[in-house]
Amino acid sequence: MAKDKEAPKKATRREFVKGAAIGAAAAAGAGVLASCSSPEGEVGLQGPAGPAGPAGPAGPSGISELEWDYETDVVVVGSGNGGLSAGIAAAQDGAGVVLVEISSTTGGGSSYSGGQIHISGTETYEEYLETTAKLHDPVLGKVYSDTFPQWVGWLKDIGAYVSPDPSPGRELGLLMGKGEPEPENNRAYFDSLVNIFEDAGGTILVETRALDLLTDADGTIVGLKAQGKEKILNVKAKAVILACGGFQSNPELRQRYFGREADLATVMGTPYNMGDGMRMAQKLGASLSGGFSTMSGSLYPAWPHRNPQVDVELYEKGTYIAGPDSKTSFYYLYCKVPRPSGFIMVNLNGKRFVDENAPYPRYQNAVLRQPQAMGIVILDESLYGPGRDVPYRGFTPDQILASITEQGGAVVIAATISELADELEKLPTAVHKANFLKTMGEYNEAVEAGKGAELEVARTGGAVPMATPPFYAIPSTVGIYACFGGLAMNEYAQVLDSQKQPISRLYAVPPTAGGIMRNTYTGMIGCAGTFGWIAGKHAAAL
Repeated sequence: MAKDKEAPKKATRREFVKGAAIGAAAAAGAGVLASCSSPEGEVGLQGPAGPAGPAGPAGPSGISELEWDYETDVVVVGSGNGGLSAGIAAAQDGAGVVLVEISSTTGGGSSYSGGQIHISGTETYEEYLETTAKLHDPVLGKVYSDTFPQWVGWLKDIGAYVSPDPSPGRELGLLMGKGEPEPENNRAYFDSLVNIFEDAGGTILVETRALDLLTDADGTIVGLKAQGKEKILNVKAKAVILACGGFQSNPELRQRYFGREADLATVMGTPYNMGDGMRMAQKLGASLSGGFSTMSGSLYPAWPHRNPQVDVELYEKGTYIAGPDSKTSFYYLYCKVPRPSGFIMVNLNGKRFVDENAPYPRYQNAVLRQPQAMGIVILDESLYGPGRDVPYRGFTPDQILASITEQGGAVVIAATISELADELEKLPTAVHKANFLKTMGEYNEAVEAGKGAELEVARTGGAVPMATPPFYAIPSTVGIYACFGGLAMNEYAQVLDSQKQPISRLYAVPPTAGGIMRNTYTGMIGCAGTFGWIAGKHAAAL
């Protein structure tokens, strides 16, 4: 007779024991467990192969006997600002917490972002409403506005490695790090959160991809199935917090929600944001939020430019030491398109399509709806020249333009507008020459007369004639770093079903959860942290 297996011990704040397997008899009360595996052939919801193993969930759709590898109170999926805030909050409130992270490092794209923790400089809900033109969700927006200062105060209290933001109007905000070069400052911030989390008894499993939510026979969540470094792991938990990012790395979902050719857009962040959180939760009846048609991003060189942020192998090799081999170079050297104040854009039809002075990031959303999700950035020397040797985030515009061509993108420079039109017409994605010349002529005439706002597509604030040679054209798309749509949630970050009722034991943190923002970006790092804190404290109280 085989020796009986010992049941795993429950993780505490200071002790997390990897347990031996238990069978169905030891799991009494849980009933027959089910892993909500993806149906074969499901489109657009599979992740890339990476350090956590091959794409797609594994295992049968029903499990009558389950071996638990870990047992805890709360399991968190994702180690970005939202996931670590949730994990620390839950652990410090007495819960055992396991956090799974698909990458080999913590922090996600935020670990090499601009490093600002903000709520767009607003200090009151009235200011928040004004900034967002009242387009944000009124309930969740108020929770975010009211709770952000409390979460920021908590970050300081727990000893997060931060410093005040000296930017005008950002008095409530923080900067990651204490003045180190990027992304070393961000890395130091996330390392401090990891240390705080582990000191509170939390456990982090890197190179571990969440596959499915585990439920009992009644459909109640009892844990998480994940692909570890060497095998499938089953984590028993009272609550699951999904903090695994948005869906911007998924071409099919970009096309579905942002524009018919937005699959040609790209990513500003990690290659892992495939919508896995939505996939897992929707199988349990979770509903989706509003706001799916808008996002926040920055202008990036258009396809076929090679973006290292979508390559798992390159992403994992990226360093956190400042310089051309740093992950910061993924943002600013290889991918950013210079856009000094006064730039304009045309589409492949040679026509302007948006006021380029529109509040950030509204013009980027318009780009995603153009043919091939492309906007051609147009500059003249009066705009480009003054900053050509001025570094931004460590790299000059000249260095950036050189890297664009080296990575397969296009940069067109010509002595006259007419010659620029000729060259744009020769591109594989040709720009309509006659329309382009007409657009440029009408634009210059209107701006010179001070009537830019009277154009069919208005050009407000900072408009200048494109009259000083040479002229520059950079075919651009959008590098998306924040999805505004996601799982529907309530003010406690609980995921909602189709009737807007909370799904027991399931939480989601923006941007895995959505519906707060629309059109106007108000700081996703801050939003994720705020609702992560809320989710962690609520889940710990179960």
